[in-house]
Amino acid sequence: PDPARLEARLRAARDVLVHLYPARTAIYDAALSTHLGAIADGADKTAGIGLGSTVVALALSPDIPDSPRCEWPRLTAAGKAHGSC
Repeated sequence: PDPARLEARLRAARDVLVHLYPARTAIYDAALSTHLGAIADGADKTAGIGLGSTVVALALSPDIPDSPRCEWPRLTAAGKAHGSC
């Protein structure tokens, strides 16, 4: 799969698990580090990690109303996260 999308999924999974089980943060951080370490550094990796964090922040935020006008973040062709509510 696309490296940026893989990083987004990995980061999102880690952030959700930490939110649900904060006492296990070190375990999730180690797993994330292992998986991300296998992916070459670069703009795609950075964009994917940022996208994953943004999606989780929006999903877990009590301040974001459910709205059909909300556009979930996604990667643009340039590899940047884009989306808004």
